[in-house]
Amino acid sequence: HHGPVRFDEGYHSESERKHFAYRWLSHDGAEPLKSFYLLNRARNHAEYMAALDHHFGPAQNFVFGAVDGDIAIRVQGKYPVRRKDEGKFILDGSKTSSEWQAFIPFDQNIMIKNPETGYLFSANQYPVDATYPYYIQSGDYYETYRNRRISQVLAASTQITPADMMKLQNDNFNMQASESLPLMLSHLDSVNSLSDEQKVISVLRSWDYFNSIESVAAIYYEEWWNELYASIWDEMKESKVSMSFPSEFNTIKLMKERPDLDFFDSKTTLEKESLAEITRSAFQKAISKVGEWKVKNSEKTIDWATYKDTYIQHLTRIEPLGFHARNGGNSSIVNASSHRWGPSWRMIVSLEKSGVKAWGVYPGGQSGNPGSPFYGNLMNAWEKAEPYRLKFVSERGKLVNAALFTTTLKPASK
Repeated sequence: HHGPVRFDEGYHSESERKHFAYRWLSHDGAEPLKSFYLLNRARNHAEYMAALDHHFGPAQNFVFGAVDGDIAIRVQGKYPVRRKDEGKFILDGSKTSSEWQAFIPFDQNIMIKNPETGYLFSANQYPVDATYPYYIQSGDYYETYRNRRISQVLAASTQITPADMMKLQNDNFNMQASESLPLMLSHLDSVNSLSDEQKVISVLRSWDYFNSIESVAAIYYEEWWNELYASIWDEMKESKVSMSFPSEFNTIKLMKERPDLDFFDSKTTLEKESLAEITRSAFQKAISKVGEWKVKNSEKTIDWATYKDTYIQHLTRIEPLGFHARNGGNSSIVNASSHRWGPSWRMIVSLEKSGVKAWGVYPGGQSGNPGSPFYGNLMNAWEKAEPYRLKFVSERGKLVNAALFTTTLKPASK
């Protein structure tokens, strides 16, 4: 009754291997098609709310907007009521105390309508404050930078146009770097650094914190941070028990407020290292790694887009059928385009009383056939965050002239 069972051959030592059951609400049956059917016909906030009552899972953030100015968001799904830390790690399925005891009522799911800020955003951030009565499991999977950057841009604006939103979707500002790099640089002794290191320090100090396509500083920061983060939490990586790695945000907070933290000592050496020492060591490792890349890719221009090499994979997973995109950003940036992950469908909707306007684009093309002229025809627009105007009409008849062909479905005769 807990769901599908599998045997995990890769779970630590042989004596620790278990049979794992996967309890997932979507296995219980739900009505997602009915929910979306009703959403597509909803005329106001009340009908949007009624439609969502049919959506049990997988849980989604549903954002709402209306031409009369109403805006709302609801984090909709069927959620078990959890005790503190329950569900963070695998539970013993043989104990009734591990069972789900109750579910959060739909009318108490996380939601808000017409906030004082005048805007809403959904970027996988921690969704509530301390006043929410139910336990929300924390972890490193909650986003801590994209949402704040979006809020920063919107709060500083008095009027937002569709063009502004297109620009925001492609925003490459690295808020994590802006909050960590000055501290990291303060631990370097530029006077005693080698000439190559001094050049990199100079590049980083003059950086505007944008992971733009042509940025070189972004390369060194990202590699430096990755090395430093791994050095700080090396003890957890070698742990034989399940543990959640601290988020980047909390790691930076500890670096600023607890510079004497024991975790800053590398367990791979006999000496006791300080934060400054592992920061310098991580810096040297980053320079060495970038140097190796330069040697292997001597024919390429070194910039962030080339180094990151965003790759749009074809469903067949055959490498030549995919696309290598020149794109800025990174995983913790509004333009969340990393090497293999990133934003797919990009859409802008302007809810105007004179008529709704919409734009959209996704990477690749409208055909999965490499021989089709529509195989990669959308890549350029996706890279530049310049979506196409969509045909959005209030009456079916207005699409007749735009139709390429018509498919009529008929019941099979008995």
